[in-house]
Order: sequence, then structure tokens, then C-alpha cells
Amino acid sequence: TNELWVNVSIDSLDDSYNDVRGIPGGESKVMQTTELLVEMARQEPRLNIGVLYTLMPENFHQALPVLEYANGLGVQYTLNVINGGDVFYQQSPDETLTWYRDHLEEILDLFEKLKSAGYNRSLTNKLLSFFPQYLEEKPNRPVQCVSGFTSAFISPFGDVYPCVPSGEAYKMGNLLESTFDEIWTSGRAREVREAVNAHECNCLLTCETTNSLKFSPSYLAERVYQRVLS
Repeated sequence: TNELWVNVSIDSLDDSYNDVRGIPGGESKVMQTTELLVEMARQEPRLNIGVLYTLMPENFHQALPVLEYANGLGVQYTLNVINGGDVFYQQSPDETLTWYRDHLEEILDLFEKLKSAGYNRSLTNKLLSFFPQYLEEKPNRPVQCVSGFTSAFISPFGDVYPCVPSGEAYKMGNLLESTFDEIWTSGRAREVREAVNAHECNCLLTCETTNSLKFSPSYLAERVYQRVLS
């Protein structure tokens, strides 16, 4: 495909943005950037803009306002339920699970409100259906992960990982030392993929889970069945 996607992280439209991102007044700047990108996309048909919102204690009240903002711009809205990762986020997903468990009823109610407001995408509905199961004391990966096979994460310092939440143990190489093709086809990359296949890691990150669902035979069969019925 020749499509280019730019997803802008907008976790709040009010001053709670500073609580999440640590940038006072950042919400107005990121909104301005998003609106400029939308204008660019009207001139460039290959360019697609999306808004990514991550649900956290600090911005729980902003899920609906951000959805309404994205709808007003006519861009795709994506809800990310749990973020974590030693490298990029500098925190383990486990650190956030207690809050999610304590507020599960409120969160599930929020999911229903988002659906009523127009957030009703098949991939995301499937992801959200995994959420209560994932909050068990020892969560299991809800779908076979294909990160490191179909996608990669590159840090600002050139380090190549299979996905955003992976830590140093999953580092494949560095672009300052080797080309991407050399890293991607290396023995080290093969070792990392074997670790991913062996379920040594666990996450419910939207980016990774929705991508993996696109390659899940059971999910694809479910989608075909739904389309036949409709």
C-alpha cells in the first residue's frame, strides 16, 4: 500500500494534558498540529490522520471529549487501554493494573458510552472484549502476537525492537551500527521472534494487539461469518 498514516497522541484537551505528558499548554499545540495535518491530508489523498488516546487515571474524564474532537475533524480515533514498556514508557504494564482492576466497572461503562458516541470499530471492539480477562492476576496474551514479524519499533536512538512495550531483552540491533535489513534478517532477530512466539512477554497494547488480530485465523473467520450474516 502507498498509504501513510500519522497518528497523533492526544490524551487530553484540557490542562490534565500536563499531568500526562509533562508539557504545560501542550494540549493546544498538539491540537493545532493535528488540525494542520488534517488540512494537509485534504491535499494529499495518500495521507491519513488519526488520534490516539491512552486511558489513564489522570485523563479518564477526557475519553469522550477526545473522541468528539476526532469525530469533528473526521479522523480515526483509537483508544489505547494499557501502556507500558521499559524503554519507551519506562514503566511496566503491571504498575497500572491495580488502578484498572479497582475501576473496572467504571471503565466498562465508559466503553459503552464510547460505542454509543460512534466508536464502534470491529478491531477495537474485539480488543476491548479482552480487557476484563487481561486484568486477571496472571493475564494471558489474548491473541498470538506477530510483532517482530510484521512490524517493528525504532527508538529515538536507533534501537530496533519488535514492539513498543518490549525491553532491552528484546533489542534486535541499532541502526547506527547496521542497516535495517541486516538487523531484520539477523540471528539476533530470529532469537527475539522465538521469544515472542514462546509467549515470554504479555501486553494488551492497542498497536500490537490490533495488528496481531489482523493475522489471527479465528478473528478473520469471525469477521467473515459476521459479514455473511449481515
